[in-house]
Amino acid sequence: MAQLAQSLVRLPWAVSLFAVQQFTNLLSGNRGRRTESAFYSVTQAVQEQFGDSPVFFGLNQLGDGVQRSAVDLVWDALSLKPLDPRWVGRTAGAAVRDSIDVARALTPGQNLQFTTDVLRNTFAVIDLVNRAPSMLQLPPGELDLGAAVDRAYELGGDYAALWLIEGLGEEYAMRNASLGGAATGLLTSGQGAKLPEKALLMMHAGMGIAFARETLRPLTPCSPEAELDTALRRFVAQVRANARPGYEGPALESLGLVTRTWSQQMVPSIDSRLWALDREALQYFWHGVGRAIYFAPRYLLPGTTAFHGVQREATHRLGMLNGIAGASWAFTLVNIQQPEVMWSLLRLYAGALGDTSALTNGVQSTVMMASDMIPRDPNVPRFCGYRPRSRDAGAAERWEDLVAAPCRRAVQDYFPVLKNRGVLGEVFRFSNFEQWMPRNGGASR
Repeated sequence: MAQLAQSLVRLPWAVSLFAVQQFTNLLSGNRGRRTESAFYSVTQAVQEQFGDSPVFFGLNQLGDGVQRSAVDLVWDALSLKPLDPRWVGRTAGAAVRDSIDVARALTPGQNLQFTTDVLRNTFAVIDLVNRAPSMLQLPPGELDLGAAVDRAYELGGDYAALWLIEGLGEEYAMRNASLGGAATGLLTSGQGAKLPEKALLMMHAGMGIAFARETLRPLTPCSPEAELDTALRRFVAQVRANARPGYEGPALESLGLVTRTWSQQMVPSIDSRLWALDREALQYFWHGVGRAIYFAPRYLLPGTTAFHGVQREATHRLGMLNGIAGASWAFTLVNIQQPEVMWSLLRLYAGALGDTSALTNGVQSTVMMASDMIPRDPNVPRFCGYRPRSRDAGAAERWEDLVAAPCRRAVQDYFPVLKNRGVLGEVFRFSNFEQWMPRNGGASR
Protein backbone atom coordinates (compact mmCIF):
# COMPACT_ATOMS: atom_id res chain seq x y z
CA MET A 1 0.00 0.00 0.00
CA ALA A 2 2.87 2.37 0.82
CA GLN A 3 4.44 1.71 -2.58
CA LEU A 4 1.12 2.41 -4.29
CA ALA A 5 0.79 5.71 -2.45
CA GLN A 6 4.35 6.70 -3.40
CA SER A 7 3.67 5.82 -7.03
CA LEU A 8 0.52 7.92 -7.11
CA VAL A 9 2.40 10.87 -5.66
CA ARG A 10 5.28 10.51 -8.10
CA LEU A 11 3.17 9.97 -11.25
CA PRO A 12 2.11 13.60 -11.84
CA TRP A 13 5.67 14.79 -11.13
CA ALA A 14 7.18 12.26 -13.52
CA VAL A 15 4.73 13.15 -16.27
CA SER A 16 5.34 16.86 -15.63
CA LEU A 17 9.12 16.42 -15.93
CA PHE A 18 8.59 14.48 -19.13
CA ALA A 19 6.41 17.30 -20.46
CA VAL A 20 9.10 19.89 -19.70
CA GLN A 21 11.71 17.79 -21.46
CA GLN A 22 9.53 17.32 -24.53
CA PHE A 23 8.55 21.01 -24.63
CA THR A 24 12.25 21.83 -24.69
CA ASN A 25 12.66 19.39 -27.56
CA LEU A 26 9.77 21.03 -29.36
CA LEU A 27 11.47 24.41 -29.15
CA SER A 28 14.57 22.97 -30.77
CA GLY A 29 12.78 23.24 -34.10
CA ASN A 30 12.94 19.88 -35.89
CA ARG A 31 11.75 17.33 -33.36
CA GLY A 32 8.01 17.99 -33.37
CA ARG A 33 7.04 14.61 -34.82
CA ARG A 34 9.26 12.72 -32.39
CA THR A 35 7.89 14.76 -29.48
CA GLU A 36 4.26 14.10 -30.44
CA SER A 37 4.98 10.39 -30.77
CA ALA A 38 6.65 10.36 -27.35
CA PHE A 39 3.70 12.11 -25.72
CA TYR A 40 1.34 9.61 -27.32
CA SER A 41 3.43 6.64 -26.12
CA VAL A 42 3.47 7.91 -22.53
CA THR A 43 -0.31 8.48 -22.64
CA GLN A 44 -0.85 4.94 -23.87
CA ALA A 45 1.40 3.52 -21.14
CA VAL A 46 -0.55 5.38 -18.46
CA GLN A 47 -3.89 4.19 -19.91
CA GLU A 48 -2.68 0.57 -19.92
CA GLN A 49 -1.90 0.91 -16.22
CA PHE A 50 -5.49 2.05 -15.69
CA GLY A 51 -6.80 -0.84 -17.75
CA ASP A 52 -7.18 -3.29 -14.88
CA SER A 53 -9.53 -0.89 -13.07
CA PRO A 54 -12.72 -0.01 -14.94
CA VAL A 55 -13.32 2.89 -12.56
CA PHE A 56 -9.94 4.55 -13.12
CA PHE A 57 -10.02 3.82 -16.84
CA GLY A 58 -13.46 5.38 -17.10
CA LEU A 59 -12.37 8.45 -15.17
CA ASN A 60 -9.32 8.76 -17.38
CA GLN A 61 -11.41 8.59 -20.56
CA LEU A 62 -14.01 11.03 -19.25
CA GLY A 63 -11.26 13.43 -18.21
CA ASP A 64 -9.66 13.08 -21.62
CA GLY A 65 -12.97 13.90 -23.28
CA VAL A 66 -13.45 16.99 -21.12
CA GLN A 67 -9.90 18.09 -21.87
CA ARG A 68 -10.42 17.66 -25.63
CA SER A 69 -13.62 19.70 -25.50
CA ALA A 70 -11.87 22.44 -23.54
CA VAL A 71 -9.00 22.56 -26.03
CA ASP A 72 -11.46 22.75 -28.93
CA LEU A 73 -13.28 25.60 -27.22
CA VAL A 74 -10.07 27.55 -26.63
CA TRP A 75 -8.97 26.97 -30.22
CA ASP A 76 -12.34 28.19 -31.49
CA ALA A 77 -11.96 31.30 -29.35
CA LEU A 78 -8.48 31.98 -30.70
CA SER A 79 -9.88 31.54 -34.21
CA LEU A 80 -12.53 34.19 -33.38
CA LYS A 81 -15.34 31.74 -34.13
CA PRO A 82 -17.51 33.12 -31.26
CA LEU A 83 -17.89 36.26 -33.42
CA ASP A 84 -19.80 34.16 -35.97
CA PRO A 85 -23.52 34.01 -35.04
CA ARG A 86 -23.78 30.58 -36.70
CA TRP A 87 -21.11 29.18 -34.34
CA VAL A 88 -22.92 30.65 -31.34
CA GLY A 89 -26.20 29.17 -32.53
CA ARG A 90 -24.76 25.71 -33.07
CA THR A 91 -22.92 25.68 -29.73
CA ALA A 92 -25.85 27.01 -27.73
CA GLY A 93 -28.29 24.71 -29.51
CA ALA A 94 -26.15 21.64 -28.78
CA ALA A 95 -25.86 22.63 -25.12
CA VAL A 96 -29.63 23.04 -24.82
CA ARG A 97 -30.29 19.69 -26.53
CA ASP A 98 -27.79 17.93 -24.29
CA SER A 99 -29.39 19.45 -21.18
CA ILE A 100 -32.85 18.36 -22.30
CA ASP A 101 -31.61 14.82 -23.04
CA VAL A 102 -29.98 14.54 -19.60
CA ALA A 103 -33.08 15.82 -17.84
CA ARG A 104 -35.27 13.38 -19.77
CA ALA A 105 -32.97 10.44 -19.00
CA LEU A 106 -33.12 11.22 -15.28
CA THR A 107 -36.88 11.73 -15.12
CA PRO A 108 -38.29 9.36 -12.46
CA GLY A 109 -40.19 6.41 -13.89
CA GLN A 110 -39.44 4.46 -17.07
CA ASN A 111 -36.77 6.90 -18.27
CA LEU A 112 -34.72 6.68 -15.10
CA GLN A 113 -35.24 2.92 -15.00
CA PHE A 114 -33.79 2.63 -18.51
CA THR A 115 -30.75 4.71 -17.53
CA THR A 116 -30.02 2.65 -14.41
CA ASP A 117 -30.62 -0.68 -16.17
CA VAL A 118 -28.17 0.15 -18.97
CA LEU A 119 -25.50 1.31 -16.51
CA ARG A 120 -25.95 -1.71 -14.24
CA ASN A 121 -25.84 -4.25 -17.07
CA THR A 122 -22.89 -2.59 -18.80
CA PHE A 123 -20.72 -2.29 -15.72
CA ALA A 124 -21.54 -5.89 -14.82
CA VAL A 125 -20.13 -6.99 -18.20
CA ILE A 126 -17.06 -4.74 -17.83
CA ASP A 127 -16.42 -6.24 -14.41
CA LEU A 128 -16.90 -9.74 -15.79
CA VAL A 129 -14.44 -9.15 -18.65
CA ASN A 130 -11.82 -7.82 -16.21
CA ARG A 131 -12.27 -10.80 -13.89
CA ALA A 132 -12.29 -13.43 -16.65
CA PRO A 133 -8.65 -14.60 -16.20
CA SER A 134 -8.99 -15.00 -12.44
CA MET A 135 -12.39 -16.70 -12.75
CA LEU A 136 -11.00 -19.26 -15.19
CA GLN A 137 -8.02 -19.90 -12.88
CA LEU A 138 -5.68 -20.52 -15.78
CA PRO A 139 -2.40 -22.11 -14.63
CA PRO A 140 0.92 -20.77 -15.95
CA GLY A 141 2.49 -22.41 -18.98
CA GLU A 142 0.72 -24.22 -21.77
CA LEU A 143 -3.06 -24.18 -21.52
CA ASP A 144 -5.32 -27.20 -21.56
CA LEU A 145 -7.67 -25.43 -23.96
CA GLY A 146 -10.47 -28.00 -23.88
CA ALA A 147 -10.60 -27.99 -20.08
CA ALA A 148 -10.53 -24.18 -20.01
CA VAL A 149 -13.48 -23.98 -22.44
CA ASP A 150 -15.44 -26.47 -20.35
CA ARG A 151 -14.75 -24.41 -17.25
CA ALA A 152 -15.86 -21.19 -18.97
CA TYR A 153 -19.21 -22.74 -19.88
CA GLU A 154 -19.57 -24.26 -16.42
CA LEU A 155 -18.96 -20.89 -14.73
CA GLY A 156 -20.72 -18.71 -17.26
CA GLY A 157 -24.01 -20.49 -17.76
CA ASP A 158 -26.38 -18.99 -20.31
CA TYR A 159 -24.84 -15.51 -20.36
CA ALA A 160 -21.37 -14.97 -18.94
CA ALA A 161 -19.79 -17.79 -20.98
CA LEU A 162 -19.68 -15.48 -24.01
CA TRP A 163 -17.35 -13.03 -22.29
CA LEU A 164 -15.27 -15.71 -20.56
CA ILE A 165 -14.58 -17.44 -23.89
CA GLU A 166 -13.46 -14.13 -25.41
CA GLY A 167 -11.04 -13.64 -22.52
CA LEU A 168 -9.77 -17.18 -22.93
CA GLY A 169 -9.14 -16.62 -26.65
CA GLU A 170 -7.08 -13.53 -25.90
CA GLU A 171 -5.02 -15.29 -23.24
CA TYR A 172 -4.45 -18.33 -25.46
CA ALA A 173 -3.18 -16.17 -28.34
CA MET A 174 -1.01 -14.02 -26.06
CA ARG A 175 0.70 -17.03 -24.53
CA ASN A 176 1.43 -18.57 -27.90
CA ALA A 177 2.67 -15.28 -29.33
CA SER A 178 5.05 -14.87 -26.39
CA LEU A 179 6.79 -18.13 -27.34
CA GLY A 180 8.49 -16.25 -30.19
CA GLY A 181 8.07 -16.40 -33.94
CA ALA A 182 4.89 -15.91 -35.91
CA ALA A 183 2.01 -17.95 -34.53
CA THR A 184 0.16 -20.01 -37.14
CA GLY A 185 -2.77 -22.40 -36.97
CA LEU A 186 -3.81 -21.41 -33.43
CA LEU A 187 -7.44 -22.32 -34.09
CA THR A 188 -6.97 -24.72 -37.00
CA SER A 189 -4.44 -27.21 -35.63
CA GLY A 190 -3.46 -28.84 -32.36
CA GLN A 191 -5.77 -28.01 -29.46
CA GLY A 192 -7.44 -25.29 -31.50
CA ALA A 193 -8.68 -27.81 -34.06
CA LYS A 194 -10.51 -29.76 -31.35
CA LEU A 195 -12.53 -26.86 -29.96
CA PRO A 196 -16.31 -27.29 -29.87
CA GLU A 197 -18.06 -25.22 -32.55
CA LYS A 198 -19.99 -23.25 -29.96
CA ALA A 199 -16.75 -21.66 -28.70
CA LEU A 200 -15.35 -20.61 -32.08
CA LEU A 201 -16.83 -17.15 -32.60
CA MET A 202 -15.66 -15.59 -29.35
CA MET A 203 -12.39 -17.55 -29.30
CA HIS A 204 -11.63 -15.87 -32.63
CA ALA A 205 -12.68 -12.50 -31.22
CA GLY A 206 -10.36 -12.95 -28.24
CA MET A 207 -7.50 -14.05 -30.48
CA GLY A 208 -8.05 -10.90 -32.56
CA ILE A 209 -7.77 -8.75 -29.44
CA ALA A 210 -4.33 -10.19 -28.71
CA PHE A 211 -3.17 -9.65 -32.30
CA ALA A 212 -4.59 -6.10 -32.37
CA ARG A 213 -2.81 -5.12 -29.15
CA GLU A 214 0.46 -6.40 -30.56
CA THR A 215 -0.13 -4.55 -33.84
CA LEU A 216 -0.98 -1.19 -32.25
CA ARG A 217 1.70 -1.14 -29.57
CA PRO A 218 4.51 0.40 -31.69
CA LEU A 219 2.24 2.71 -33.72
CA THR A 220 1.40 6.37 -33.08
CA PRO A 221 -0.68 8.95 -34.97
CA CYS A 222 2.63 10.21 -36.40
CA SER A 223 3.65 6.83 -37.84
CA PRO A 224 4.35 7.09 -41.59
CA GLU A 225 1.83 5.55 -43.96
CA ALA A 226 4.29 2.88 -45.02
CA GLU A 227 4.70 1.74 -41.41
CA LEU A 228 0.93 1.69 -40.88
CA ASP A 229 0.41 -0.27 -44.10
CA THR A 230 2.99 -2.86 -43.11
CA ALA A 231 1.46 -3.29 -39.65
CA LEU A 232 -2.10 -3.61 -40.97
CA ARG A 233 -1.15 -6.08 -43.67
CA ARG A 234 0.67 -8.13 -41.04
CA PHE A 235 -2.40 -8.05 -38.77
CA VAL A 236 -4.73 -9.25 -41.53
CA ALA A 237 -2.25 -11.95 -42.58
CA GLN A 238 -1.87 -13.06 -38.96
CA VAL A 239 -5.63 -13.40 -38.59
CA ARG A 240 -5.93 -15.44 -41.77
CA ALA A 241 -3.01 -17.66 -40.77
CA ASN A 242 -4.69 -18.60 -37.49
CA ALA A 243 -8.45 -18.41 -38.09
CA ARG A 244 -10.76 -21.06 -39.41
CA PRO A 245 -12.24 -20.27 -42.83
CA GLY A 246 -15.44 -18.30 -42.35
CA TYR A 247 -14.46 -17.17 -38.84
CA GLU A 248 -11.99 -14.42 -39.75
CA GLY A 249 -14.65 -11.75 -39.09
CA PRO A 250 -14.62 -11.68 -35.29
CA ALA A 251 -10.80 -11.56 -35.22
CA LEU A 252 -10.68 -8.73 -37.76
CA GLU A 253 -13.40 -6.85 -35.86
CA SER A 254 -11.25 -6.82 -32.73
CA LEU A 255 -8.88 -4.34 -34.36
CA GLY A 256 -11.63 -1.71 -34.21
CA LEU A 257 -12.57 -2.68 -30.65
CA VAL A 258 -8.98 -2.38 -29.40
CA THR A 259 -8.19 0.77 -31.38
CA ARG A 260 -11.24 2.75 -30.21
CA THR A 261 -10.83 1.54 -26.62
CA TRP A 262 -7.09 2.00 -26.12
CA SER A 263 -5.82 4.12 -29.02
CA GLN A 264 -8.69 6.38 -30.04
CA GLN A 265 -6.39 8.85 -31.79
CA MET A 266 -5.39 6.07 -34.19
CA VAL A 267 -8.92 5.49 -35.52
CA PRO A 268 -8.69 8.07 -38.37
CA SER A 269 -5.26 6.82 -39.48
CA ILE A 270 -6.29 3.16 -39.54
CA ASP A 271 -9.58 4.03 -41.22
CA SER A 272 -7.70 5.88 -43.95
CA ARG A 273 -5.16 3.12 -44.59
CA LEU A 274 -7.71 0.28 -44.53
CA TRP A 275 -9.84 2.25 -46.99
CA ALA A 276 -6.90 2.04 -49.38
CA LEU A 277 -5.75 -1.46 -48.49
CA ASP A 278 -8.69 -3.69 -47.56
CA ARG A 279 -12.33 -2.56 -47.62
CA GLU A 280 -13.55 -5.85 -46.17
CA ALA A 281 -11.28 -5.49 -43.14
CA LEU A 282 -12.46 -1.87 -42.88
CA GLN A 283 -16.07 -3.01 -42.46
CA TYR A 284 -15.13 -5.29 -39.57
CA PHE A 285 -12.93 -2.52 -38.13
CA TRP A 286 -15.84 -0.08 -37.91
CA HIS A 287 -18.12 -2.73 -36.42
CA GLY A 288 -15.52 -3.11 -33.67
CA VAL A 289 -15.32 0.67 -33.26
CA GLY A 290 -19.09 0.74 -32.75
CA ARG A 291 -18.87 -2.06 -30.19
CA ALA A 292 -16.16 -0.13 -28.33
CA ILE A 293 -18.17 3.10 -28.40
CA TYR A 294 -20.98 1.31 -26.56
CA PHE A 295 -18.61 0.74 -23.62
CA ALA A 296 -17.02 4.22 -23.79
CA PRO A 297 -17.76 6.07 -20.51
CA ARG A 298 -18.73 9.24 -22.38
CA TYR A 299 -21.67 7.48 -24.02
CA LEU A 300 -22.80 5.80 -20.83
CA LEU A 301 -23.63 9.17 -19.31
CA PRO A 302 -27.36 9.91 -18.96
CA GLY A 303 -28.91 11.52 -22.01
CA THR A 304 -26.69 10.00 -24.67
CA THR A 305 -26.10 6.61 -26.28
CA ALA A 306 -23.49 4.79 -28.33
CA PHE A 307 -25.60 5.54 -31.40
CA HIS A 308 -25.00 9.25 -30.87
CA GLY A 309 -21.30 8.44 -30.58
CA VAL A 310 -21.11 6.53 -33.86
CA GLN A 311 -22.87 9.36 -35.69
CA ARG A 312 -20.34 11.82 -34.27
CA GLU A 313 -17.28 9.72 -35.07
CA ALA A 314 -17.99 7.89 -38.33
CA THR A 315 -16.75 9.84 -41.35
CA HIS A 316 -18.33 7.85 -44.20
CA ARG A 317 -21.36 5.66 -44.85
CA LEU A 318 -19.49 2.36 -44.64
CA GLY A 319 -18.22 3.35 -41.20
CA MET A 320 -21.64 4.62 -40.16
CA LEU A 321 -23.49 1.42 -41.09
CA ASN A 322 -20.97 -0.90 -39.47
CA GLY A 323 -20.52 1.35 -36.45
CA ILE A 324 -24.26 1.47 -35.74
CA ALA A 325 -24.49 -2.30 -36.28
CA GLY A 326 -21.61 -2.80 -33.84
CA ALA A 327 -23.18 -0.53 -31.22
CA SER A 328 -26.49 -2.35 -31.66
CA TRP A 329 -24.67 -5.70 -31.37
CA ALA A 330 -23.17 -4.65 -28.04
CA PHE A 331 -26.37 -3.05 -26.74
CA THR A 332 -28.43 -6.13 -27.55
CA LEU A 333 -25.95 -8.61 -26.09
CA VAL A 334 -25.34 -6.71 -22.86
CA ASN A 335 -29.08 -6.23 -22.26
CA ILE A 336 -30.44 -9.42 -23.83
CA GLN A 337 -31.71 -10.69 -20.49
CA GLN A 338 -33.93 -7.61 -20.24
CA PRO A 339 -35.67 -7.00 -23.59
CA GLU A 340 -37.57 -4.12 -22.01
CA VAL A 341 -34.29 -2.18 -22.07
CA MET A 342 -34.17 -2.39 -25.88
CA TRP A 343 -37.83 -1.40 -25.96
CA SER A 344 -37.04 1.68 -23.87
CA LEU A 345 -34.18 2.56 -26.22
CA LEU A 346 -36.57 2.60 -29.19
CA ARG A 347 -39.17 4.54 -27.22
CA LEU A 348 -36.79 7.21 -25.87
CA TYR A 349 -34.43 7.66 -28.82
CA ALA A 350 -36.50 6.63 -31.83
CA GLY A 351 -35.33 9.56 -33.94
CA ALA A 352 -31.68 9.52 -32.92
CA LEU A 353 -30.51 5.95 -33.56
CA GLY A 354 -29.20 6.49 -37.07
CA ASP A 355 -29.81 4.01 -39.88
CA THR A 356 -32.48 1.61 -38.59
CA SER A 357 -31.38 -1.13 -40.99
CA ALA A 358 -28.00 -1.14 -39.24
CA LEU A 359 -29.64 -1.23 -35.81
CA THR A 360 -31.75 -4.21 -36.91
CA ASN A 361 -28.68 -5.90 -38.37
CA GLY A 362 -26.94 -5.64 -35.00
CA VAL A 363 -29.92 -7.25 -33.27
CA GLN A 364 -30.01 -10.10 -35.78
CA SER A 365 -26.26 -10.68 -35.53
CA THR A 366 -26.42 -10.87 -31.76
CA VAL A 367 -29.20 -13.43 -31.56
CA MET A 368 -27.47 -15.60 -34.18
CA MET A 369 -24.15 -15.41 -32.33
CA ALA A 370 -25.86 -16.21 -29.02
CA SER A 371 -27.77 -19.11 -30.60
CA ASP A 372 -24.49 -20.56 -31.83
CA MET A 373 -22.47 -20.08 -28.64
CA ILE A 374 -25.21 -21.06 -26.17
CA PRO A 375 -27.25 -23.83 -27.82
CA ARG A 376 -30.89 -23.52 -26.80
CA ASP A 377 -30.09 -20.21 -25.13
CA PRO A 378 -33.27 -19.27 -23.19
CA ASN A 379 -32.43 -15.56 -23.50
CA VAL A 380 -32.86 -15.56 -27.29
CA PRO A 381 -36.49 -16.80 -27.54
CA ARG A 382 -37.42 -14.64 -24.57
CA PHE A 383 -35.92 -11.59 -26.28
CA CYS A 384 -37.41 -12.32 -29.71
CA GLY A 385 -40.81 -13.10 -28.22
CA TYR A 386 -41.04 -10.00 -26.03
CA ARG A 387 -44.18 -7.92 -26.49
CA PRO A 388 -44.11 -4.43 -24.99
CA ARG A 389 -47.08 -3.32 -22.98
CA SER A 390 -47.84 -0.02 -24.59
CA ARG A 391 -50.87 1.93 -25.69
CA ASP A 392 -48.72 3.59 -28.34
CA ALA A 393 -49.56 1.58 -31.46
CA GLY A 394 -46.82 3.29 -33.44
CA ALA A 395 -44.15 2.39 -30.90
CA ALA A 396 -45.33 -1.22 -30.74
CA GLU A 397 -45.22 -1.38 -34.53
CA ARG A 398 -41.64 -0.05 -34.53
CA TRP A 399 -40.67 -2.80 -32.10
CA GLU A 400 -42.18 -5.46 -34.33
CA ASP A 401 -40.60 -4.06 -37.50
CA LEU A 402 -37.13 -3.25 -36.16
CA VAL A 403 -36.59 -5.94 -33.53
CA ALA A 404 -39.13 -8.73 -33.06
CA ALA A 405 -39.81 -9.86 -36.64
CA PRO A 406 -36.16 -9.54 -37.80
CA CYS A 407 -35.07 -11.39 -34.67
CA ARG A 408 -37.31 -14.34 -35.46
CA ARG A 409 -36.22 -14.30 -39.11
CA ALA A 410 -32.57 -14.40 -38.04
CA VAL A 411 -32.96 -17.35 -35.67
CA GLN A 412 -35.30 -19.45 -37.81
CA ASP A 413 -33.92 -18.77 -41.29
CA TYR A 414 -30.58 -16.96 -41.48
CA PHE A 415 -28.74 -18.75 -38.68
CA PRO A 416 -29.10 -22.32 -40.03
CA VAL A 417 -28.02 -21.21 -43.51
CA LEU A 418 -25.00 -19.18 -42.34
CA LYS A 419 -23.88 -22.00 -40.07
CA ASN A 420 -24.29 -24.59 -42.81
CA ARG A 421 -22.36 -22.38 -45.23
CA GLY A 422 -19.57 -21.84 -42.68
CA VAL A 423 -19.84 -18.04 -42.77
CA LEU A 424 -20.93 -17.15 -39.25
CA GLY A 425 -18.14 -14.59 -39.14
CA GLU A 426 -20.53 -12.37 -41.13
CA VAL A 427 -22.33 -11.51 -37.89
CA PHE A 428 -19.38 -9.26 -36.96
CA ARG A 429 -20.10 -6.69 -39.70
CA PHE A 430 -23.08 -5.04 -41.35
CA SER A 431 -24.17 -7.68 -43.82
CA ASN A 432 -27.13 -8.44 -46.05
CA PHE A 433 -28.03 -11.85 -44.65
CA GLU A 434 -30.70 -12.28 -47.31
CA GLN A 435 -27.95 -12.81 -49.89
CA TRP A 436 -27.13 -16.19 -48.35
CA MET A 437 -30.67 -17.52 -48.60
CA PRO A 438 -31.60 -20.07 -51.30
CA ARG A 439 -33.02 -18.56 -54.46
CA ASN A 440 -36.01 -20.12 -56.24
CA GLY A 441 -35.52 -23.40 -54.47
CA GLY A 442 -31.85 -23.60 -55.45
CA ALA A 443 -28.79 -23.79 -53.27
CA SER A 444 -27.69 -20.73 -51.34
CA ARG A 445 -24.75 -18.92 -52.78
